Formats: sequence, C-alpha cells, structure tokens
Amino acid sequence: MSYLLPTHDYSEFSTSALVYTTRRVTSPRRRADLRQRHDAEAPFCCTGCVPTGRDDENLATLTPLRGISLGDAARRGRQRRPEPALWYVTLTVSGDRMPSQEVRAALERLSVEQPFLVSAGYASTRAEIRYWDESVDVEGAVAQALRLWRDHERSAQLPPWRVVGLEVVDRDTARRRWETQAMQPVSTLGEIRALDGADH
Repeated sequence: MSYLLPTHDYSEFSTSALVYTTRRVTSPRRRADLRQRHDAEAPFCCTGCVPTGRDDENLATLTPLRGISLGDAARRGRQRRPEPALWYVTLTVSGDRMPSQEVRAALERLSVEQPFLVSAGYASTRAEIRYWDESVDVEGAVAQALRLWRDHERSAQLPPWRVVGLEVVDRDTARRRWETQAMQPVSTLGEIRALDGADH
C-alpha cells in the first residue's frame, strides 16, 4: 500500500498548498499507525494501491498546488451576484417650442421602443415620461434614465430636448405613493396625454 504524505509546507504561496510524496509502506504496524494518524492529523490522504517501480523506489514528488487557495475559491463560489431590482422612473425633458401633436407622435414612437413605459405627458415645450426600469442599484437606474432620451432621439425622432428633471424610487416607495394618492394615478397603462395646465 502507498500513501501520500505531506513533506514540505509551501504556505508562502498558499495556506492550502502542500507538497506530497509517494512512499511505500510495507510494515503492518506502520500501516495501522498511519490509519490512526489519518483521523487525528490533517492533511492526509490515501491513494490505495499505487503501482511502484524503480523510478519511485526512493521518492516520487507530485506537483504542488502553488498560489491556489482552495478556501478563497470556495468563498468566491458562494458569493452571488446581486439580483436586479425594479425602479420607478419619472423623466422630464424640455426645450424649444414644437407643435404639441408632433411631441405626442414622438412619444408614441418612444412607447414602442420602451416597452416598460407606464405613461407620458406632453406640452409644446416639455414632456414627462414614467416607466419601470431594472437595475442592481439606484445609481444604475439613474445613469440609464439620463441616457434614455438621447439614445432614442434619432430612432424615435424625439425633439432635441435635454433632461431637466429626474426622479427614481424603488417599487415599495412607488406603491406607497399610489396607495396614499400622492402620485398621479394612471388610468391606462402606456397612456399618453396632455399635461394639465400646460401651454399647448
């Protein structure tokens, strides 16, 4: 029977990296002693019956696992990426005066390209859109909202306006506002309507 026994500690490379050597154990008493050490000491492992020959009559050294920490690898495996959350975004843009019907048509095209659009309001000099977005954190949702109008400006033929207002809240906050009627209700999902009191 042959056993793998640690002969050198390479802890400067890794806390779990050792050099093992293959050594033949023929004495029954020695075999019993090694079995007891298997339960009392670590690390220790057995290869069972390993073929031997002239090349390994003295010692056959296995390649050490240098620079690899099995504990760190296990901890990395347990770490999970954060799940994306839903954020309720209200984006307001404004700019030079345009016919209000052209603004409405532009928002209708945007609603096709932005499937999570909840509602949109418009006037001749500004527009306000509300939609759901997915992001790991609020910073990501804000960054995506600031790019949205510019990213769709050419494809949806949006007015060349700039962002003048932005609010991002999580789903629970939006729900509480709806329950307390602190947020303007939406009668139809994806509705586009003129802003109240706006100059059309």
